[in-house]
Amino acid sequence: MNELCVVLNEKSIMTCEDLEKVVDSKLYQHFISIQKDVDLVIIEYYLEVDGQIKFLLLSVKKKGENFSKLVFVRFDSVATLLRITNSETGQKHFLMAKQSRIAVGESSYTEIIAGTLDKAGDSLEQILREITEESSLKIFAEQLKLLGSWHPSCGGCNERIYGYFGDVMLTTAQIAKILAKTHGVAAENESIHLELFSADDLLGAIACGDIQDGKTLAALALFLVKVGFATVKVALEQY
Repeated sequence: MNELCVVLNEKSIMTCEDLEKVVDSKLYQHFISIQKDVDLVIIEYYLEVDGQIKFLLLSVKKKGENFSKLVFVRFDSVATLLRITNSETGQKHFLMAKQSRIAVGESSYTEIIAGTLDKAGDSLEQILREITEESSLKIFAEQLKLLGSWHPSCGGCNERIYGYFGDVMLTTAQIAKILAKTHGVAAENESIHLELFSADDLLGAIACGDIQDGKTLAALALFLVKVGFATVKVALEQY
């Protein structure tokens, strides 16, 4: 990727100092490291929070093309499909988070536990932190398995989500405790409540459209392919 030109939007009020700040940021470096045959990047906008650039809006042009594409650049994310087994009854349920999602106009949006990989680091370490923050559960790395990763919006965003599956055994009292508590990081204005879904309830909620979260659907799809490939294959062929 030689002779890459990085400039500011000519109508922007940003300065050369802003240009340098963006180019030196971990987010920009992460984005540009995966690019091939790009010869022009125009910085349209950036958002800085607590000294760290969180989001970028870039126009990117590939060599040989006479047009550029607008790209929303953000850090990658992590998510986990977490199954809770009651050690006393043997019942298994999936742990779902409910919280406000203003972007889609929902005050109580149902989704799996997830978070942003804000810095270059290990996705497993980050999801372990997210599980603790959003459920107060402290689990170990060996209790999680990587399902895979995916791009939720590859047409205009670089984000990759790493999906995990975990199986945690808790007593009835421990389950009741986490369900009764409000979770999340207060400094980030998080207010998260948890709910258990049986396999029937989870699939039913997805089928009727009550659960529409993309990462939840993707993680579940990967889980089904990983553990029941033959069954999924038959369903795809015979539906």
